[in-house]
Amino acid sequence: MLLLCLLVSQSNAWSQVGLPFAVWEDPNTGLYNLANINGSTGTMSIVNVLIGVDAFVAGSNTTIDTDEMQYHFMGLDNGQVKYYTVDINTGNILNSPIINDNLIGIEYNCNDSILYAMREVNNNYDLVKLDPVNGIVTSIATMPGIDGYVGNTFALDRINQQFIFVALQNGLFYLQSYDLKSGNQLHSNLMPDNLTGYRYSCSDSALYALWEKNGGYLLEKVDVQTGIHNTVVILNGVAPGILPESSCVNGQGIYAYRGFDSSNSIAVISIELTTGIVNAIAHTIDNAVGFEEGLCCYDTSSTTVSMYEFPESNLLAIAPNPTLDDIQVTLPDLEGILVKVYSNTGQLIYSEIPTIGSVVHEVKTDSWDRGVYFMELFTTTGKKYSAKIIKN
Repeated sequence: MLLLCLLVSQSNAWSQVGLPFAVWEDPNTGLYNLANINGSTGTMSIVNVLIGVDAFVAGSNTTIDTDEMQYHFMGLDNGQVKYYTVDINTGNILNSPIINDNLIGIEYNCNDSILYAMREVNNNYDLVKLDPVNGIVTSIATMPGIDGYVGNTFALDRINQQFIFVALQNGLFYLQSYDLKSGNQLHSNLMPDNLTGYRYSCSDSALYALWEKNGGYLLEKVDVQTGIHNTVVILNGVAPGILPESSCVNGQGIYAYRGFDSSNSIAVISIELTTGIVNAIAHTIDNAVGFEEGLCCYDTSSTTVSMYEFPESNLLAIAPNPTLDDIQVTLPDLEGILVKVYSNTGQLIYSEIPTIGSVVHEVKTDSWDRGVYFMELFTTTGKKYSAKIIKN
C-alpha cells in the first residue's frame, strides 16, 4: 500500500518531511485530481483525475481511512454535495453518495473504523457518524450551547477517543472535547488566542497548532483538559500565515502545512513536533488543498484482553494473550493470508505471509517493548480479521 510505505517504511530522510495527499484543481483544465505533495521539494505528483468533481468543498472535511487506504473529501457534482471515497493507490472514486447534511470536521477513527463529524441544523449542533458508502448520517448526541465553530480547529484524539474543536459561546471561544461513544462533553476551556491548524499527533498523544503572535509564528502544544498551550518553538524562516485545509501530521510526528517562507512566498513547511526544528521549507506553486497523511494510533487505556469493536466473525484467535514471549495465531483461512502488526502509534513493525497450508502462524515478540499492539490479517477473498495484542 503506497501510503503505508511512505509513512512507516521510508528512509530516515523521508521521515523528516511531510508527504500529504491532497486535492488539486488544474488551472488549465479545471479538472480536480488526487495528488501527493513532497514536503522536501514542494513538487506534486498526480495520482489520478477525479472524474465528475466540479468543486472542492472547504470545511475540514477531508480525512484518510488508514484501514482501507482511502482518501475522503467533500465536493460538488452538478450542484449536489457529495462525499467522495478515493482509493489512494489508484485515485479511483469508489463511492460518492449525496450529502444533504451540513457536516464539518470529518475525521476517521481507526479504532472503530467510523467517520465522525459535527452537524449543524438550524443553528443547532450534534456529534454524528457518517457512512461514506451510502451517505447516511447518524446522531450520537446534541452539543448544547454552541453558537458557532472556528474553522481549521477540528482534531480527533485517537488515544482518548475525543472529538475536539474550538466553539463559539456567547461571544467567547472555547476549546471543547466530546467523547466519541456517548457524545458527552468532556472539556470546555476558554481559548482567547487565535491558534489555527489544530492537528493531533499519535507519536506523543498530543494536540498541536500554530499561533501568530507579535509578528512571529509559534508552534504550540495544547492541553485539551485545561486549554493551556505552551510554545514548542518560535518558527524561524517562515512568515505568519497558513492556507486553509493545508495542515497535517504523519506517524513520525512531523507537522506539515502550506504557509509562507521568510520572503512571503508560498511553501510547504515541515516541522518536527518534539523539537520544533523546521526540517524543510519547500517552495510550491500549486493550489492543492485538503492535506492529509495516514495517521492511526490505538487506544491503550485498556489493560484487559478485549478486542476492538469488530464483528464477532472477524475476531482473530491469538494465544497466549497477554504474552511474555511468542504468540500463536490461529489462521481462519489456509491460503493467501497477509499478517501485519502495528505499534500503538500506527507504525508497521511486522508483515509476513504465512506458509501455505498452515493452521497456526507463529509471531516472535521478543524484540517488542511492553505495551499494546494491533494485528490485522487479510485474505485473498477480501476478509480482514483483527485483534489487540498485549505484550507484558
